[in-house]
Amino acid sequence: MIQSLWSSGGDVTALHSVQHQIIKAVPLVVLSSSFDVDEVIVHKETRNIGYFFDTCDGGNGAVEAIFTDFPKFAATTYALASECGCDMGCPRCLHSTACPQENEPLLKDVGLFLLEVISQAALNSQNSSSIFGG
Repeated sequence: MIQSLWSSGGDVTALHSVQHQIIKAVPLVVLSSSFDVDEVIVHKETRNIGYFFDTCDGGNGAVEAIFTDFPKFAATTYALASECGCDMGCPRCLHSTACPQENEPLLKDVGLFLLEVISQAALNSQNSSSIFGG
């Protein structure tokens, strides 16, 4: 597990970790299973891009909900992962039996850091918006 962190770029580890963590929170935010959503990372030109996609034919709205209410997903995901008592990540907060990359590279703390940044940015955006009447 640790070896894959050295051989993968930091952006791949971060994207993969945060995607896994968000998928784990799906049932806590919408009426859906975490098995209804999957993720993939695609390398385009000079950067890596993470995508979520529905796993059931025609979709059930779970992926749409992630994009529609991403700050809520980030906050819920952060709470789920940070309250988990494991050190590096476990099946409750990070690992998936369906992961084609065999849960590598993943790092719980990297995902938590990004989720906290996203949650704070969303909160600051909401506060700025309400201050200026927007």
